[in-house]
Amino acid sequence: MMQYIFLVVGIRAQNIPVSPEKEFLHEYIRIHYGNHTASEIRLAFDMAIQGKLRIPASEVKCYENFSVQYFATIMTAYQEWAAEAIRYVKQPPVEAPAEKERKVNWRDMLERAYEHFLSFGPERVHLLPVSFYDQLVQDGALRPDLYRRFMKEMRKKLIAEQVRERTIAMNNISAINTQIESRRLKPGQIPAAQNNIAKMKSAIKITELHEEKIEKGERDGEIEVMAKQHVVMEYFKELKELLQTRIYRVEEDQDHER
Repeated sequence: MMQYIFLVVGIRAQNIPVSPEKEFLHEYIRIHYGNHTASEIRLAFDMAIQGKLRIPASEVKCYENFSVQYFATIMTAYQEWAAEAIRYVKQPPVEAPAEKERKVNWRDMLERAYEHFLSFGPERVHLLPVSFYDQLVQDGALRPDLYRRFMKEMRKKLIAEQVRERTIAMNNISAINTQIESRRLKPGQIPAAQNNIAKMKSAIKITELHEEKIEKGERDGEIEVMAKQHVVMEYFKELKELLQTRIYRVEEDQDHER
C-alpha cells in the first residue's frame, strides 16, 4: 500500500522513508488509522491528488518529505469528505426527523477480521484496531486488564526494534565509510553517500530518543495499544486451534462410524 502511495504523490526512490522513520510511520498509521482499510487509505491519496478533497494544492504536494504530519493532513481531509458523503447518502426527507449517527459495529468488523485471519494467517492481518479488544471485553471473552500481562513484553519488543534499527544504520554508515576510504566510489558519488550518512546519523538519534521515551514511560499509551493488539491476535490463534481440534474430532468420529 505504502509503495503505491509513494508513487502517487511522486516520492523518488532515494527519498522514500527508511528505517527507523519507516517503522515509526507504520506504527503511527496503525495506532491512529487502524480502523481504515488499505483501500480507503489508497482512495484518500487518489482523491487528494485529483483535487477532490478540501485541501489546498500546496498541501497535497509533499515536496519529497513524506512525514506523519503530511499523512495526517491527507487523512483528515478524507475523513471530512467521508463524513459528508455518509450524511448525504443517509440524508432523510425534509419532513422526517434527523437520523441519529450510526455507531461503528465493531463486532461485525471483528468477525470479518477473524475470517480474514482464518483464510490468510497472521502474516496477512495488519492494523488490528484496539476497539477489537474493547469489543471482546464487552462480550465477556477477555478480562479488561488482560493486556497488562503483555506490557513488559511489548516494551522489550519496542526497545529491541530501536536497537535493531540503530545497529542497521551504524553498519550501513561503516560500510559507506569503508567505500569512501578505499576510494571505491567515484567523486560524483561521494556527496550522495555523505548525505546518506547524515540521514542515518539522524535516524540513530531518533532511535535513541524513542528508546529514552520508552524507558521513561512516555510511550506507554502506544505500548498499551500494542499489548491489546497482541492479545487479540493470540485470541484469534486460540480460536483457530479450537476450531481445528473440533474438525479433527468430527473426522475421527466419521472414521469410527465407517
